[in-house]
Parts: sequence; C-alpha cells; structure tokens
Amino acid sequence: KSSAPDLMEPTAATWLGAPAERVALGPTPIGLQPTPYIQARYEGVPYGETAQVEVRALTDGQAIFIHLTWSDGTDDHQPRGTEGFADGASLAFPLLGDAPIITMGSPDAPINAWLWRANQEGEAGRNVIASGIGTSFATAPSTVRCKGVLNEGRWSVVFSRPLSVPEAAGGGVQLGPGAETKFGVAIWNGSKNERAGIKAYSEAWHTLKIAG
Repeated sequence: KSSAPDLMEPTAATWLGAPAERVALGPTPIGLQPTPYIQARYEGVPYGETAQVEVRALTDGQAIFIHLTWSDGTDDHQPRGTEGFADGASLAFPLLGDAPIITMGSPDAPINAWLWRANQEGEAGRNVIASGIGTSFATAPSTVRCKGVLNEGRWSVVFSRPLSVPEAAGGGVQLGPGAETKFGVAIWNGSKNERAGIKAYSEAWHTLKIAG
C-alpha cells in the first residue's frame, strides 16, 4: 500500500511495521581469500565482526524492496587515505541450481549480487555476477537502486529492483508473485579495512518468498 518513493526511504515508518528476520553473520574464511597477499595481510587480524543484520522485505507489485539494518559505531562514508574503505552491504541470490554461498557461486552455478557502498553517488547500486572466488564483475546498465542512512550507530539500507528483469537474461535473478528464492547478506565495515572478500557474511542461504 506504500508508494515506491516511500519504500526507498530507509527510515520510513512503513518499515517499522514490516516483520524482520535476524540473519547471523560470520567472517569469510581466510583460506578462501583470492590471493596469498590478502591471506597474509589479514591472518590473525580481526574482521567480519558484524554479528547480525535485520532483514525486511516488501513489494508494491512491481519491484522488490529489501531493508537491512545493522550496528556500526563509525561513519565510513568516504575512504580515509590508502588504508580507508567505505562501509558497504550486499544481497546475493543463486542464479542457477544449488550455488555455494561460501565461494560466491561456481562455474556451473553463478550468483547474482546487489551491492551498496556508503560513498556511492545517488541511488545507483551495482548489479554483480560471480561464478566463484575472485570472479565478480558488474553488469551495465544496473536496475538496482540503493539508499542508506546512518543514525545513532545503526545503518539502515534499502535495496530495490524490478521483480522481473527479462532484458537481463542470465544477468539477474528473476522474481515475481509467488516466486521463492534463496538469499544471503554481506556487510563491510570500512573502519576495519574490510573490502572485497574481507567481510561478514551469512554462512547459509535464507529463504525469500514473495506473496502470490
């Protein structure tokens, strides 16, 4: 019953009435980082400490809106020098079959991820395809929109995309009334120098079912 502009507002009252699922997160395994340099750089260094994220989802019948909320005591809108990184979040969906979330998919079962960064311009999010560790690439143009607000130590971020994107073919998960898919979440804390594969993520898929 809410309008799309209202649903794109992370602090809109509409979201307060939407049921939340708490998704547990853990650090990505150091042994699965794509290069020996990254493995050595972060060996023994705490990262991926965002323990959970609250997930809500609503649809206006044309688009899906997914709302994430998590705790973050620092405001990392902009990278700070060579060692600074912006906060970020992503949603992942399997594109084919039983895609493994721990490796960002596989050659036979890729995943589709929607990416938000705190330093992005406007509401343009990134649409990413991955078929294994170190294989991520952004598609263009992207129909993903994102908006984030940091308030009293908590990020609230909304992701939106049309339910169906037939023009994207294999470049985006296809949704619709009655559809059911799996999803995963990843969070980057810029003040902890998290970027790329260094992040907190949901170690298992969760279920998203759209009302028919």
